Amino acid sequence: MRPLPLFSAFALVAAGAAVGVWAGAPAPQIAALAQVEPGQWQIKPFLGDGPARSLCISNAASFIQIEHGEASCSRFVVEDRPGVATVSYSCPGAGSGRTTIRVETTRLLDIQSQGIVNNAPFEVRYEARRTGPCGAAAR
Repeated sequence: MRPLPLFSAFALVAAGAAVGVWAGAPAPQIAALAQVEPGQWQIKPFLGDGPARSLCISNAASFIQIEHGEASCSRFVVEDRPGVATVSYSCPGAGSGRTTIRVETTRLLDIQSQGIVNNAPFEVRYEARRTGPCGAAAR
């Protein structure tokens, strides 16, 4: 058996690393979301055209898949800079999406997401506001 040329070996390692990001690897830490406080959050449509909902969030990365809930999805961080993160994700059998989160403060977020869920396109924008610790009634 002949050894692989150096370029081919490098290409295999790089491809394996890329697949690791998409398939089953732990979700990458997103610096822009690290400052966001866990707790009870009120999520409402940005333009106020719909009901608000209350969520208990232990990690702000939960907002990335806001339309796909707890679906098992792979993620790719497109942008991660102070105050803004954009993540593309794919959920086998459940759809996919791309979400941009702007961190206005540690307790106020602007979430924009678009993609496919239940075989239909979606495009949403939410204001997320922390209302207190988990278990507290939304204000």
